[in-house]
Amino acid sequence: MEREGAFRRVATLVAEGASPSAVFTAAAGEMGGLLGADYTSITRYRDDRTLTLVAKWSNPDFPEVDAPFGGRWVVAPDTPAGIVLETGWPARRTVASIESDFGPWARAHGLGVGVSGPITVEDRLWGVITTLYRETNPPPDDAEQTMAEFVQLLNCAVAQADARAELIACHAHMVTAADAVRRSVAADLSDGPRQCLEALTLQLREAQAGVADEGLRRRLSRFAEEASEIDDRLRQVSADLLSVVPAKGGLTATLKALARRCPVPVDLNVPTGQELTDRVEMMVYHLVAEGLLNAIRHAYASAVRIDLTKEGEGIRLSISDDGVGGAHPLHDESGLAALKKRVEVLGGTLRVDSPVGEGTSLSVTLPCPAAQAE
Repeated sequence: MEREGAFRRVATLVAEGASPSAVFTAAAGEMGGLLGADYTSITRYRDDRTLTLVAKWSNPDFPEVDAPFGGRWVVAPDTPAGIVLETGWPARRTVASIESDFGPWARAHGLGVGVSGPITVEDRLWGVITTLYRETNPPPDDAEQTMAEFVQLLNCAVAQADARAELIACHAHMVTAADAVRRSVAADLSDGPRQCLEALTLQLREAQAGVADEGLRRRLSRFAEEASEIDDRLRQVSADLLSVVPAKGGLTATLKALARRCPVPVDLNVPTGQELTDRVEMMVYHLVAEGLLNAIRHAYASAVRIDLTKEGEGIRLSISDDGVGGAHPLHDESGLAALKKRVEVLGGTLRVDSPVGEGTSLSVTLPCPAAQAE
């Protein structure tokens, strides 16, 4: 009954669409208690062969254990997690046999045995779940099997997060594609019909000047005025097409639509009436979309806050989440490095503050000259 209850509680969170961080925390506690562990952790593999702590649990009868090495460390091949990374199979090791840095850390906390199991999502090794035990408290023989059953629930939570992130990615792609089409049509209007109308208006004015008949002069003048009015209308259409935010209500409405697609609560603080250039508006949109993607797909956050404020001759955009942290702007799979370069092209700066276990904050400043047609 205890086993079924533990699985049911975690499965209920998954079925209700709870945030991955809530599922991970619950799974670490339920599995640790079910397997009689002293310490349980769920960690994620990074592209640079490091592990980042996602959730942890300690036995109430065991002293609280801080995250090893600040919550992010290089995977050593002699650890259970290192063996999982190399083989894709569960592994257990005695702490006494671990010579890498993880060994002294575990021994300093009185731990004697570690068991790790792989977390695989869509045929890719996503991370590892680990239970640690004191020497006087050996792990049960079926620890690996129990882990595998819990991992199936974790797989669902990660897959849900990825699917939700895809909704935001698709919306961002649609906005980008629509913007490209609008700009192409606006350019075609300027290079084609508008040039013809301007030439026609000039020719009608020249013909009007060379005609003696007053009635014909008035008709030519009316034709020239109508051609000029059509050109003005096309000019306005072209200007409207160059607007990078398709939603009625401008940038604020577009960001609200994006936030509504986010599966976690978003506290959006973007004042209306901001007069930004097209390029700055598009950059703000991409920054917010990327920030939400990272919060869901990489940080596994349960809440996000977005603030856009005027600052001198520019703007400041802040995007913060309460996820797992550990993001690195230079060599992280979240795409922050590419985003940083795009911000710098516009003369701005992007700063990332992402301590492990404390969430991630993006702080962006962008110069913002008065809005004008670009």
